[in-house]
Amino acid sequence: MQNRRAFLATSAAAALCAGARAQPPGGDAAFDALLASLAGLPDRGAAQARLDRLDAFDPATLSPEARLDYRGIREGLALDAELAQRFPYGTPGPPASPYLVSPRSGLWLTASDAKAHPDAIDAETAQLDADAACGVVPPDFILDATLAKLAAARAAAPPAIVAALDRQIAALGALRPKASHQAGAWRLPDGDAYYALALKAGTSLDIDPETAHRSALDQIAELSARADALLKQQGLAAGSVGARLHALGQDARYLYSDDDAGRARAVAEMNARLARVRTRLGEAFTGLSQGAISVQIAGPGKIGYRVAPTYDGSKPGAYYVDLRDIGRRPSWSLPTVVHHETLPGHLLQLPLAERAHPRPLRLRTTPNAFFEGWAIYAEQLGVEMGLFAGEPLAEIGFLQSVLVRAARLAIDTGIHFKRWTREQAIARFFDIAGDAPDTLANEVDRIVVQPGLTAGPALGRVTILGLREAARARPGFTLAAFHDAVLKRGQMRLSLLKDAMNLPSP
Repeated sequence: MQNRRAFLATSAAAALCAGARAQPPGGDAAFDALLASLAGLPDRGAAQARLDRLDAFDPATLSPEARLDYRGIREGLALDAELAQRFPYGTPGPPASPYLVSPRSGLWLTASDAKAHPDAIDAETAQLDADAACGVVPPDFILDATLAKLAAARAAAPPAIVAALDRQIAALGALRPKASHQAGAWRLPDGDAYYALALKAGTSLDIDPETAHRSALDQIAELSARADALLKQQGLAAGSVGARLHALGQDARYLYSDDDAGRARAVAEMNARLARVRTRLGEAFTGLSQGAISVQIAGPGKIGYRVAPTYDGSKPGAYYVDLRDIGRRPSWSLPTVVHHETLPGHLLQLPLAERAHPRPLRLRTTPNAFFEGWAIYAEQLGVEMGLFAGEPLAEIGFLQSVLVRAARLAIDTGIHFKRWTREQAIARFFDIAGDAPDTLANEVDRIVVQPGLTAGPALGRVTILGLREAARARPGFTLAAFHDAVLKRGQMRLSLLKDAMNLPSP
C-alpha cells in the first residue's frame, strides 16, 4: 500500500510539474522580453496587435511594480487601439490626431531625410483621400498652413520626393473647397465620441470633457483672482487679466536690451535664482541628484531645450533658454521659468526618473500630463516655499505661466466640446493669459490638430495637489516623503499615480 501511495504521489507531482511547464512563461523577466518585442512593432496600425499580445500575458505573475506598469501600458494601448478601430482616420497616436497630414504631422517632416520614400508619401496621400471620403477634411486654416509647410519641405527635398510631395500638395489643394472653417473634432464622423477618447488618451485620466472644462474654469477663476490683486498693486486695474498681463509685458522697464549684453543679463539673473533655490531644496526633497546644472543661451536657430544631469553627478545638466525674441521675455516672466525647467522642476525630476529605470514602453504609452504637470506644480512649490517673497512681479509671472496651461485646457475642451470657433478661442486665450510662449494662433491651431494633448498638464498639477492634500491628512506626513513618492518611479499615467505612491520603494 505504501508503494502504491508513493507511486500515486509521484505521479501527481509529475503531472503538476508538467502542467506548470505547459503554462505560458510569467514573471518580470518574461514581461520585459514581451515589452521589447512589442516595441519592435511598427507604430501605425499595431496598437491592437500590441494589446492582444499583452492580454495573453498573466499579470498575476508579476511583482507589484511590474503589475502597475502592466496596467499603465495596457491603458495606453487600449485607448490607441480603440481610437484606431472606431475611427479609421487620422493617426490614433500617440499623440492622436484626426488629420494624417497637418502642420505638425505627416511624412513631409522627413522629406529631406535620405530614408524618405516616395511610395510611403503616395500611400499617405491615398489615405488622405480615403479620410476625405469619410468626411474628414481639416479646417480651411489648417489646410492652408499645411500647404505652406509642404511647399517649404518641397524646396529642400530630393527630386524623387519632390514628385510625391507635388501629388500630395495637389490632393490637399483639391480638398480646399470642401474645407469648413469650424475648428472642433465634434464636426467629424462621431466626433464627440472621438474627442472623449482623445481627451482620455492625452490626459491619462478617465475624465469626460465637461468635467475637464469645469476644472479649467475653476483654475482660471482662482488664478485670475490672485493675478488681479497683484496687477492692481502695479497700477493695472482696467481690462481683462490677460490684457493687463499683455500691457505689463510691454513695459520697457522690465525688458532686456535686444543684444548680447541683454541676453547675458537675463541668463545671469536666471542662474542667480537657480543658485538660490538649490540651497532650499533640502526643505522639501531628499535623495537628490548630485549633478551640476546651469542656465545657458540656446544656440542660433534653436528653440529652448534641456539636457538632464546624471543622477550620480558624472554629467552636468543645463537648460538652454531661447532668447532670440527677447522682447517677449520680460524680466518678471523668467523666475518661474527657472523653477519649471530646472529646480524643483524638470532638471530635478529627470535624474530621479533615470535612477528609476522606467520601462520604455511605459514611457511611450504615457502622455506628458504627469511630466509637465510636475513642472507646473514645481513653479507653485516655489511660491509656497517663499522663493517669490517680496517679488510681486515674479509672482505675477508665475500666475501667468499657470494661466497659460489652464487656458490650454479651456481652449481644448472649448473648441472640441463646447464648439468654440478658432476666433473665439484666440480671443479667450488672450483674455485669460495675455501672451503665450507661442503666438496665440499657433497655440490654438496645435490644439485643433492634436485634441486632448495640451489638456493634460493643467490636470497634472491639480492631480498632484489633490494627492498632496489627501496625504497631508495622514499621520507622519512630510513634504519630502510626499515628493519622493510622486517622483521615484519616473513618468506615470495620472490615473495610476495614487496607486504608485502607495507601493513600497523599488
